[in-house]
Amino acid sequence: MFSSKGVIVKLIFNVSTINSIGVLSLRMLFAFPFYLAVAIYFLRKEKAFPFKGKQWIQMLALGLLGYYCSSFFDMWGLSYISVFIERIVIFTYPTIVLILSFFFLKKKINTFQVFALVITYLGIFIAFKAGKMEQNLSNLKIGGLLVFISAFTYACYMVFGTKIIQQVGSLKFTCYALMVSSFGVFAHYFIDGSQSLINEPNIVYAYGFYLAVIGTVIPTFLTAEGIRLIGASNVAIISSIGPISTIGLAYVFLGEKITGLEILGTIFVVGGVLLISLQKK
Repeated sequence: MFSSKGVIVKLIFNVSTINSIGVLSLRMLFAFPFYLAVAIYFLRKEKAFPFKGKQWIQMLALGLLGYYCSSFFDMWGLSYISVFIERIVIFTYPTIVLILSFFFLKKKINTFQVFALVITYLGIFIAFKAGKMEQNLSNLKIGGLLVFISAFTYACYMVFGTKIIQQVGSLKFTCYALMVSSFGVFAHYFIDGSQSLINEPNIVYAYGFYLAVIGTVIPTFLTAEGIRLIGASNVAIISSIGPISTIGLAYVFLGEKITGLEILGTIFVVGGVLLISLQKK
């Protein structure tokens, strides 16, 4: 589901003049009611706010970091590079997650994870080299840097959100974190003041709704629950299947070419993911 996000963003760019913060605002405008509804459900059920003391500060910081900052830099980067390259760069975050988890959560990096990362990132490197042959080098550098910042902020969200997610529950934390990020996006939109979401073609609103529900609401809940069940490191590595999914979607809906090097790269990525998936407890 997350893999389809970049494709939808590109489709919006193709039929509209709204920029990155405009697309992000449209996304959160449709997504916000879903998170608000779930938050209200929990409030009525438990008759108490899920956060106490410094948990509020953690939730506010992680919400802005993980789904405002990360999403903004990701969409900004997409205006420079192809969807496939964007997915490749985004999936540098498993390495960042493992390093941050090692230093801050004292989690060991086992042999399977190291070997899987080597295989996976060899595939990512090969695919990135293929993209370098097809795109403007300057745009590739700018877009790649922006998306890498997105990957880093999202990795921080995954690592530092693990403890509080386990304390309050994945659904509740995700609802509040996404509502916080929504306010960050809306504030950015109004301060920017250069965009209008009125009088756009109907297809733009349809894309925005898809982006909100299929590309945001459902996968954010699934990711948060995955972190709670198996930890940030394993979620990050298993999620590396994303670039393979993106290749197919970009080919079908955007007409992006699939080169031999990209296919070779995806084979290595799939190999790395399978090593983790088949790992014994």
